[in-house]
Amino acid sequence: MKRRTWVVLMGLVAAMAASCDSDDSSADENNIPVGLRLCTVTDQGIEVVDFESIAVQPSGTAAGDSYSVNLDVRGSASVSGAVDVALWTNTAIVAVAGVAAEGLVGFDLLDPDNPVQIGALDMDSPLRLRIRDASLYVAQGNKGLSVLTLPIDFSYIETNHFVFDADDLGNPISVKDVEADGAVLYLATDHGLWVLQYVNGTFTELAHDPSTVLTSCRLGVNKNLLFCTGAGLAPDVPAMQPNPRGLMIYDVSEVDSPQLISATANSNVDLSTTLDFATSGTNQALVVEQGMGLAWWDISSLEEPVRTDLTDMPWPDQVKTEGSWAFVTSRGVDTVPHQGSGVHIFSFGGTVPAETYAIGHITPTNDARVKAVDIQTIQ
Repeated sequence: MKRRTWVVLMGLVAAMAASCDSDDSSADENNIPVGLRLCTVTDQGIEVVDFESIAVQPSGTAAGDSYSVNLDVRGSASVSGAVDVALWTNTAIVAVAGVAAEGLVGFDLLDPDNPVQIGALDMDSPLRLRIRDASLYVAQGNKGLSVLTLPIDFSYIETNHFVFDADDLGNPISVKDVEADGAVLYLATDHGLWVLQYVNGTFTELAHDPSTVLTSCRLGVNKNLLFCTGAGLAPDVPAMQPNPRGLMIYDVSEVDSPQLISATANSNVDLSTTLDFATSGTNQALVVEQGMGLAWWDISSLEEPVRTDLTDMPWPDQVKTEGSWAFVTSRGVDTVPHQGSGVHIFSFGGTVPAETYAIGHITPTNDARVKAVDIQTIQ
């Protein structure tokens, strides 16, 4: 059964009062269609929510308008150990780790009110999922990297697998994240940034930058730029002390020789670690700082990015964008189980003026704790 929820945003009392006096026709004119589907993974399973539209309530003052989002809460399904999710057409692919049966679990979302499990694939330590073109890339920590062709037939699956040799001390090299740009793969590891070529199931090393220790990170490619967040540069690089643990930007126009353009510190280097980021073109970046909140960066100058604001929220983990919207997961306050957990919705890149406060919030059911989210246009 559907449960329709209206989330009222931060705004002026006068603006909300004015919207109550307006007629239905003006309300329709101020309703902006969105049409996005979100699938969240929590400590209890998956939940599906449709972000249908956003209503604008003009304030008539210099303080600006206020907004409300129309969310349609759809179905859910139970799965233990879910850590990440990727959407492909009407299928949710869920990474399951830290439990006895690790691997990938598929759910059919053709009827979003009733997600149905369609199969499972055994795989060691699937930590992060990334879909590019018609391939699924799976970062597996010290188990390496797997590449699967989509769509996945869970009754029979062929996986191309890559694993690093141990380092000079015999320690495994752990893959934390992977980004793909055509046949070029960028791997974030605890031994630095690696660049591989992947053609017809064969992996070839192109470059390695050992100066960047990426123990907790996210990668993203925008044209000839590689954005990277994580623990920052290695402490034995004197020019970059103290360890910035922030947003790093590489020039990868020559993939076999990535060049670091800049590395920026978090708002509190001692307390925060950068977990994730998203960019809007090459002008703005959102950076998730664990323990601090969501940092807004002006990156129009790649050599000297400037942090313009910080949105406080309880323990954010992940940020993803779709169109003009950014979605930030928060696992809530550690000292109060699940308090504040959910997905925060921000305007990011056009439909409404960029706001540094969340204009909407998705709260999981049954006091669940959100771990990850993926978004797609409603089919």
